[in-house]
Amino acid sequence: MAPVAVPLAPAEVLAPDRLPDRVAAWLRDAIIGGRLRPGDNLRLATLAQRLGVSTTPVREALVHLHREGLVEGEPRKGFRVAQLRRSDIRDLFQVHAFIAGLLAERAASTLEDPDLDGLGALNADIRAAVGRGDLVTATNLNHELHRTINKAGGATVLHRFLTDMSRWTEPRTAGWPAVAGQDHTPLIRALRRHDGATARNMAERHVRQAGQRVIAHLAESGTVE
Repeated sequence: MAPVAVPLAPAEVLAPDRLPDRVAAWLRDAIIGGRLRPGDNLRLATLAQRLGVSTTPVREALVHLHREGLVEGEPRKGFRVAQLRRSDIRDLFQVHAFIAGLLAERAASTLEDPDLDGLGALNADIRAAVGRGDLVTATNLNHELHRTINKAGGATVLHRFLTDMSRWTEPRTAGWPAVAGQDHTPLIRALRRHDGATARNMAERHVRQAGQRVIAHLAESGTVE
């Protein structure tokens, strides 16, 4: 395939801390958002110049995205955007839903009133941020809300896995603003009642619905087959 120019919006210069993670997040957003299409070549020098970094963090980021299945190729032969399959993404979200449900069930017995008040405040802040069109703030608040619940579940390894998975569910999909905030309300109510079974069901449903929105978004952009 002939080289394809990287069709990305202008990028801010990235801060020097955790550069591979930041580069990976930028590329992941471009791929899931449809700005990078299946088969597009990902050239180290081009990306490094675009982001104002050396080729080393770019290479590390691409290797990480290769493990996630978003890109294919090898460091010495070059990388390109992978053609994703609906079934693969559906499987990822099924696993995500199971773990999120398990941690929410555990969190129902450990979260105390101050923690639950904090979750309610975060939920309100998410709605407010979405209402004023500030999706960057809404994204950060959304991650903080889920991190609080997942950490309360008391499983470090599972929490780390969900942190990686959450990168697929940032508000890049058309349906996210409409459900942000309201989508968390039933879960928070179940946690406040210390109803572990309902909290688990609500968390699983929340993740599965997010997965459906991501798949629909990727299908519309032609990123999945």
